Amino acid sequence: MKTRAAVLRAVKTPWRIEDVELDAPREDEVLVRILAAGLCHSDDHPVQGDMPANLPLIGGHEGAGVVEAVGANVTRVAPGDHVAFSFLPECGVCAPCVAGRRESCVKQIEEGTGLQLQDATARHHAADNGEDLHLWCSLGTFAERTVVNELQVIKIDPEVSFAAAALVSCGVGTGWGAAVRSSQVQRGDTAVVVGLGGLGMSAVQGFRFAGAANIVGVDPVVGKHALARKLGATHTVATIDEAAAIIAGLTDGRMAERGVITIGGPGSGSILASIMALIGRRGRMVMASISPVAQIDVKLSLIDLTMGEKELVGSIYGHGSAERDVPALLELYKAGVLDLDSLITAHYSLDQINEGYAAMHAGSNIRGVIDMQS
Repeated sequence: MKTRAAVLRAVKTPWRIEDVELDAPREDEVLVRILAAGLCHSDDHPVQGDMPANLPLIGGHEGAGVVEAVGANVTRVAPGDHVAFSFLPECGVCAPCVAGRRESCVKQIEEGTGLQLQDATARHHAADNGEDLHLWCSLGTFAERTVVNELQVIKIDPEVSFAAAALVSCGVGTGWGAAVRSSQVQRGDTAVVVGLGGLGMSAVQGFRFAGAANIVGVDPVVGKHALARKLGATHTVATIDEAAAIIAGLTDGRMAERGVITIGGPGSGSILASIMALIGRRGRMVMASISPVAQIDVKLSLIDLTMGEKELVGSIYGHGSAERDVPALLELYKAGVLDLDSLITAHYSLDQINEGYAAMHAGSNIRGVIDMQS
């Protein structure tokens, strides 16, 4: 089967739209026609060389679509089902899954190869010469069609838009879960969100849902502040210093109880001490973003960490389960509790993917979505 996909062939080069030859799904696999894919910052990391990836690579890990065919052993979905993708496969039988830590399923290790979870071989090949193509997170949602393991798709309500479903498959679930679960927020707390992109806006909504009394959003792009306030932020500022002053005033100097960090990239480690100063004694700060693999130098006040009894916690998908959370978040969306539509700043065709990422780098996109029907 022929399809088209955005392929990365070298670091620091644009995505190229190429014709791809797609194999039929094997026993535990499904063929999905993709209708929407989110432009997540994580997909830009292999482009920038921040994270290692096997090339050539079809990008994309946020997405939703319709199942067109299934392998003989597939039981979770059937042709015609609407599905969202998950970059966190959950086998249900490994030690982390049995212990209730499904976001740590051992199957995720296999995604690093960019090949199929079933047998570490490729189903995607360059149409001109048959070269094997790897998939980001073994998904490759920057394509009109893809073949993935059944553990990587979650059946969703067909009434939900594909664009909305694409967002909850990573960014929204990550930000929301970081606030609601990972931070251990309590009703009446003061919370701070550093970075107001897709993850940050979702964290703002999570803190609002959990009953935080004050929610301070921090982002240098002032154009994002109005949306953050619409979604639940009580205060928005452009700098960490401004946030510190606001939070000190709101808490009589005690500072915030909870926080979520959604910024990454070079330089983010240099301001960690200032960010940790935004939370007070026994405060908990959650790191929900992805930073470059090579970034190991950070500035952190160890005396503040010890004497303040503070916690800095890493979080993947908000310590959640995509199999459970994707349908739950979409129910909140249908009920009007979770606003997904406002997060989508622009729609793009597959051919416009590089324009979408340029807008992200310029700070003008909260979340861009590729509409495969454009």
